[in-house]
Amino acid sequence: MAARSLQVNRTTISMAIAAMEDELNAQLFERQGNRLSLSATGTLILDQCQRIVSSYNILKRQAYEGPDSMGQTLRLGRDDVLPERFWRTLLKEITARQPFVNVKMMYSSPEHLIQLVRDGEIDVAYFTMDSNHNLNVSDLVMRVTGQIDMTMMAAKSHPLSQLKRVANQDLDMYPQVTYLNSANQECFHLPGIGENRIALSSFELVRDGVLDNLGWGYLPMTLLSQEHLATLHPLNHGMSRQHASFYACRRAVALGGEDPLSRWLEETLTQRIMQNMDAQ
Repeated sequence: MAARSLQVNRTTISMAIAAMEDELNAQLFERQGNRLSLSATGTLILDQCQRIVSSYNILKRQAYEGPDSMGQTLRLGRDDVLPERFWRTLLKEITARQPFVNVKMMYSSPEHLIQLVRDGEIDVAYFTMDSNHNLNVSDLVMRVTGQIDMTMMAAKSHPLSQLKRVANQDLDMYPQVTYLNSANQECFHLPGIGENRIALSSFELVRDGVLDNLGWGYLPMTLLSQEHLATLHPLNHGMSRQHASFYACRRAVALGGEDPLSRWLEETLTQRIMQNMDAQ
């Protein structure tokens, strides 16, 4: 198994072990036929050997990446339209590729994230916004990285879910669960329908509100697992789907140009986000 994992033959492994034992003047393994097991001496120095291998791998990575990668910090901002498991996977990807880069990630509303980018508090922010937003972002670089599918849904036990086709007057009878941004404005909703609203400050809260049968609303498909979908019902209405742009936002590149690390990280983030959307 060791030879297979190292992609060498058994003879090479045996010669390397023998050379190490000669160098240390100690028996590191006990031999029983074709099987090896650690001796008492081998067990004693095992942890130190693992530390040496780890140090070697760090030195190898440092030499490959050069001095520019050391001590850098990537400051990210994001909303909650993509699931937590996506961001955990993404962080693993970043730290695996760039182990010497410090990563800071914060969650906030799009409006707050935009201001943090503008103030230089974070490097790049990822979020979705209603197409009707009136924010001034002319001083920033805003790039659309994909589209979020927002679907009108209700819990399967909700009265609207029993209708083959839902009309506006049907929607009027029940609360609409909407997303409330930091400017106290409702987004991702059907305007002019009903006066009974439940406005919540995150996409996860909107999803959970609909799951709890508080009302109907537009839910981002990116946040719906198979378990969620099993208890939800898409409503058959003329405006049953909306598409919201998912943005990458950063400050304009300085005269010296964007550094390679930031460019690589943004490309990696964008690729992962698009893959997550395509998987829905």
